[in-house]
Amino acid sequence: MQIDVRRTVLVARPVGELAPDRDARVQAVRDEPGLIEVPTTSATRQLLVLAEAYHGGWKATEDGRPVPIYRAYGDLQACAVDPGEHRLVFRFAPQSFAWGRRVSEAGLVLVAASLLVLTAFARRKAE
Repeated sequence: MQIDVRRTVLVARPVGELAPDRDARVQAVRDEPGLIEVPTTSATRQLLVLAEAYHGGWKATEDGRPVPIYRAYGDLQACAVDPGEHRLVFRFAPQSFAWGRRVSEAGLVLVAASLLVLTAFARRKAE
């Protein structure tokens, strides 16, 4: 069995109603590590598939409103796009990044506090 990837997308869960639109347009305007911006134009609800590995840390918005990301073809990302002109933004922001940042900030605070205590102790000892 062959699948026409231009017309069929294999997804891990139901997406809802989609309709063909031969005039739909999409073009990535920003593609950086952890950030992808994609303006779209279509007359019907479409499914946008990105050639980016699926990971639960990716978050997507359509015109600033959160939208779900679907696993497509087992390892890619897909997002349903409403009719009209929209801007989709994909950001990689896993919980591990947030925890790592907090731990790093706490470590910096401890280092700064230790330096202050050691400096105060050294001054007291020098007197």
